Amino acid sequence: MFQYENTVRGKMNIEKVWELYANVNKWSEWDSDMQNVVLEGKFVTGTKGTMYIKEMPPLPFVLDEVQNGKVFINSSVLGEIVVQFGHFISEDGNGECTLKHTVTITGPNEAQLQGMGQGIVLNIPGNMERLSQLARM
Repeated sequence: MFQYENTVRGKMNIEKVWELYANVNKWSEWDSDMQNVVLEGKFVTGTKGTMYIKEMPPLPFVLDEVQNGKVFINSSVLGEIVVQFGHFISEDGNGECTLKHTVTITGPNEAQLQGMGQGIVLNIPGNMERLSQLARM
């Protein structure tokens, strides 16, 4: 299994963060790898879609969990490999917001999972910083 977590903290507008998450047409504004995302319905648990990532074939995904304004988790099944992305928002009551993104990859070949994971998470810190800048108050 491969696991990764990254957080950013700052004064952000939670509604703006959620808008950037829930509107898949805006993912490319904060995710440098994303070219386009097509969702086959509303941004709710169970909805399927396709991500078009630079230099990769189209990647089908499903929204595993959506809690408005708080969390969304999506996953892609690639044969025996499952890649799951978590996106979490929390607020401390003093106007500080924390964004946490996670990546979990499961499958039979540990070395393959580690190599795949390192490639997937390479741009996450910069993408999260861009996301937090777009949502600054």
